[in-house]
Amino acid sequence: MSEDIEIPAMRKVPRRVYRDWEVHRTPSHQAAVMSEPVPACEVRGGDQVIGLAANPSRHRTDGWRVGRVLIRETREGKAQIHVLFHGESIFWEGEPSTPIPVYRR
Repeated sequence: MSEDIEIPAMRKVPRRVYRDWEVHRTPSHQAAVMSEPVPACEVRGGDQVIGLAANPSRHRTDGWRVGRVLIRETREGKAQIHVLFHGESIFWEGEPSTPIPVYRR
């Protein structure tokens, strides 16, 4: 079953809040909270990109997903990023200055 994962706008990604350590989160939600906006042209292969599932699996407690960047290239003024999520692969294309939620350890 496909979850239809997309790369969300940074304004939709959850942020840290006061007393954040008292809240229990799934690892993918925690990665989303810890992510930083990175321009699409600066995303590197191996980076972890935050995705949001439109049709989350019924066995998952939230819709946040963490995927690994396989390839990033710029063609004709557009940035193209190939991201591999668990069981699903997506291609993102957009302006090179678009902020992408990236979690780097």
